[in-house]
Amino acid sequence: MRTKRVIILLMVLLWLPGSVRADDIYLWTGALGDDWMTAANWDVAAVPANGALGGDADATIGSTTPLTWPVLDAGDMPPVIDDLWIANGSGLMGELLVQGGVTLTCTDDLKIGYDAGSVYAKLTVKDAGTTVLGLKSLELGADGTVVIDVDGGTLVIGEVDKPKWNMIVAEGADANVTILIRNGGLLEHHGDYAEDDRGGLIIGDGTALIDIGSDSGFGSGTLKLKNDVRDLVRSLYHDGIIVADGGDRDVRISFFDGYTYVTASDFTTRINPSPSDGATVLFGPARLGWTLPEPSVPGGLVTCDVYFGTHPDVEANPKVVVRQAVESLDVTLVPLTEYYWALDLYDSSVSMTEPIYLSPMYRFNTMNMAPDVNAGADVTAWLENGLKVVPLEGFVSDQDGGPGSATYQWTVISEPNALNPAQISDPFARVSAVTLKELGSYTLQFEAGDGEFVTTDTLQIMLYADACDHARHQAGFEILLGDTNNDCIVDFRDLANLASSWLQKNDTMP
Repeated sequence: MRTKRVIILLMVLLWLPGSVRADDIYLWTGALGDDWMTAANWDVAAVPANGALGGDADATIGSTTPLTWPVLDAGDMPPVIDDLWIANGSGLMGELLVQGGVTLTCTDDLKIGYDAGSVYAKLTVKDAGTTVLGLKSLELGADGTVVIDVDGGTLVIGEVDKPKWNMIVAEGADANVTILIRNGGLLEHHGDYAEDDRGGLIIGDGTALIDIGSDSGFGSGTLKLKNDVRDLVRSLYHDGIIVADGGDRDVRISFFDGYTYVTASDFTTRINPSPSDGATVLFGPARLGWTLPEPSVPGGLVTCDVYFGTHPDVEANPKVVVRQAVESLDVTLVPLTEYYWALDLYDSSVSMTEPIYLSPMYRFNTMNMAPDVNAGADVTAWLENGLKVVPLEGFVSDQDGGPGSATYQWTVISEPNALNPAQISDPFARVSAVTLKELGSYTLQFEAGDGEFVTTDTLQIMLYADACDHARHQAGFEILLGDTNNDCIVDFRDLANLASSWLQKNDTMP
């Protein structure tokens, strides 16, 4: 009796509305072409739609071999689906093109190349009016190559009132993920960046690139991130993860109405920070430098605020310039220190109170600088009495002196005959000499260290048998008329050779 009650109870639970059941998987086959809306292109002979087969619809695009990949185009009205998976699985590749003003809504996650062993995945959202809505997370690149191309369309991740969903980029160490936002395209993420590991933009262990711009070099796409995450964006710019037009333009960062906006700068003048981003410079007196753009309207005035200091949260540093139309600032730098700085630009022809442009964060440091080394000019020489002694002098410049004592070393890297090797008189002296006995080419290396860094340079030596042999190997060499024995001099030996053959002939005349 008890067994019957359990069976009946399970049947009732399965029947009740809202009971948990597995999602329905729709696998793309492309059997009849690229039309998403053709049922025969899916393995279940139905277009993905939540509820069509009784459960939520997970559209899966992936194959170990190339297929005709799906396209959603003008006039299509795709039903709402649950998950969108592209190339999620070992050995899988897959692509989806959404264009022509179509809207595709996914009530769950977009997982693209997000499985171990994924090979290649691409999602393209093309044309104004085209929208892909992912109401939960966007998860890109556990493995393989992933391309997201928002080319004039809109890709929206998360919901305004449900901000816990992440945007994960290049999670796996072997993943290579590129996000293109171009030609008016918009990638909008409603994740709440205040929740740390929930709701934010997360860059994983792989290679990530977010490239914002346009095909023409003018105009831009837009990356829109919830909350004030300007410092995050500045940091990602510094790391080369966020760029504009492949790095050919500056990145523009702004904050408005609860969102951070990232676009390609429309300034024709680049900021040109000095010291350059990531540089190591000498401590002591130094000059920060930058270039201000022209005002948007003639007669306007462009001014700037400059944050500068040692705090990685760049806006936590003091403003060392406040609303001034200047392009440099003298500072004093201390040794072994990392510095952070950024600019806010104002244009009086646009606004008297709000900045028109927030620069990326720039960094430089005064850590120990490696010595500059020069092994000297390459040498050509010849034997004299069966050997040749070539002087060696290495040149070293170490601006900051280094943390330790200077060290030097000469080494023979290659030589014509290792059984009769070159001999360096003092390998550990900056000024030394090397004795050579074998004809041919030698490569010597000069190394200088400062207690932390070691820098090297090489010197080539070409050794000939004698001065004439050396001359014969030079460009433009011509044998002298009368030099019958080819010893580079016309003398009595050549005359004796001529005399010994005087009036002799070797033609065939009788």
